Amino acid sequence: MLTNVNGGGRNYSLDILKTIAIALVIIYHCGLFHDYVSAAFLSMCVPIFFCINGSLMLRKEYSYLYLLRKNIKIFFLIIIWGLAYSYVGSLSLGEEVTDVMSLYRQIGHPMKGDHLWFLMVLFSLNIFNPLIYSYIKQNRKQRAILLVSLFTVFTLNIIVFRIPFNLRPFNLWGSWALIYYMIGYLIIDCKMRIEKKRISFFFFAVVSILQILYNYLQMDTIDLVPGGYQSPFVILMVSCLVMLICNCRVSQNHFISFIGKHTLGIYLFQGILIRLLYEKMQGHLLFPIIVFGLCVLLVYCFDTNKYTRYFITLNTLTSNKYDGVIK
Repeated sequence: MLTNVNGGGRNYSLDILKTIAIALVIIYHCGLFHDYVSAAFLSMCVPIFFCINGSLMLRKEYSYLYLLRKNIKIFFLIIIWGLAYSYVGSLSLGEEVTDVMSLYRQIGHPMKGDHLWFLMVLFSLNIFNPLIYSYIKQNRKQRAILLVSLFTVFTLNIIVFRIPFNLRPFNLWGSWALIYYMIGYLIIDCKMRIEKKRISFFFFAVVSILQILYNYLQMDTIDLVPGGYQSPFVILMVSCLVMLICNCRVSQNHFISFIGKHTLGIYLFQGILIRLLYEKMQGHLLFPIIVFGLCVLLVYCFDTNKYTRYFITLNTLTSNKYDGVIK
């Protein structure tokens, strides 16, 4: 059973899931592992975040103004961090930096802010959020299951039956995230889960083996980690992992809670630090540990002031009385 030891608002299970996810992100971006076995597990990294985001954003109805302000903040973060990524990427590649506009035009290019695609997908999910919530607010579980089924059919790269591109209308913006968005809501909020941990672990082991076999067959054709985001087996792996963590009795750990509250800041810093340290640390087993530690230290420093905190969170400097939920 899901337990909040503090008896109140914070769900420590989500902090554990966020910590696992950001650790997998850093390990993958450091480029230590390229084999088909590790890729099966690294593919869970970003999907875990989307599961948690779906749980947090669909549990109640947010005002349109709140979502608008949230997306404005996301847009701001993409521009600011995108410029920083472009600058560091250009320096690491030995390219001359001429002006800000040249950096702006390179945002999202390889090694120059391509990690920011995660924020872009969050931006899109916020646009879809009111539509999804208005549909599921009655008969929540049944309608959420229906949406998961529809999103799976129209966005997923099915392994056995390769659906033609024209039957996946949302494919270009990474709408596979909608599947995890809905699954997180179903498992965490609707408590649609396997209560026995042994059964969840058994299913996790089985689908992990299937994903490993799938990676083995695909390893010469795709980048295995992002390619796994759309795999049915990874969807099941993530679902089983979320069930396992949520079914555990979880007590507070201050370090894990700090990571859970600041995964966005860590995510933003890690891309820059990896690019700066890559040549010296490439292939070293301590590389992801050092990056993780430096990210935590930087986030801790930024969190001490509300103005620097603004650049590592989705919070705004001022609150608005219309930002709350719709009653």
